Amino acid sequence: MLAVAQWELAIRSVSIVRVVLGLSADYKSANAYARRRKWAAVLLYTIAAIAPLLVILFWTALSVGFVVVSNHLPFAQVISFFYFAIVGLAFTCTVSWSLLGSALAFTIVSSEDEKLKTVWQRTYELMRNYMWRGGSFVVLLGVTLFVVTGALDLPLLLASLFDAWRNSFAADYDMPWYLEALSTLVDCIINTLLLAVVPIANALYYNDLRLRVEGRDIIVRLEKLENLGSA
Repeated sequence: MLAVAQWELAIRSVSIVRVVLGLSADYKSANAYARRRKWAAVLLYTIAAIAPLLVILFWTALSVGFVVVSNHLPFAQVISFFYFAIVGLAFTCTVSWSLLGSALAFTIVSSEDEKLKTVWQRTYELMRNYMWRGGSFVVLLGVTLFVVTGALDLPLLLASLFDAWRNSFAADYDMPWYLEALSTLVDCIINTLLLAVVPIANALYYNDLRLRVEGRDIIVRLEKLENLGSA
């Protein structure tokens, strides 16, 4: 069921991107394009989930190895301070860039009918001149989603704490069934909203990059003028 759900999310995310960018007249035509490119969409959607995990595993393994070795080094505390300061920055940047690259590749597949090889080349061309801007965008988007999720979850959290307080925070306390059902419903609504926000935000950032790198707004206006002239 999870695999089927992820499959549908990938395809529907393609449709959302095309509607937001005005590349399809309506959701139905956007969905037809998404179904045609389903394999590429699902592949890149999966990569977008796996890539940051691989980066996290790399830095975790490196840090564990450093901790083991640092016990035998002089000035271990000073060296550890500088090491983790550098690794913290590198960790944030690489995770952000892995998320950005996979998100851009997915958005390009959604909006440009190109082969995967061309998609990777386009992703690099759009990313390379605005790496810090792109990383900042990913961090800001992540923080925003975290804050919004926390705000929407807050009323239910307060209700749960109040119910636990009424039961004197007993060690064997179990949340009432109606609060568990409400929690599931709220989480479902939040996930539905936020999973729609992410592809929309990525699509808008992709459009911003095309404006900066390729002058897309000028190209679109020239195409309109050419069409008017030929008419």
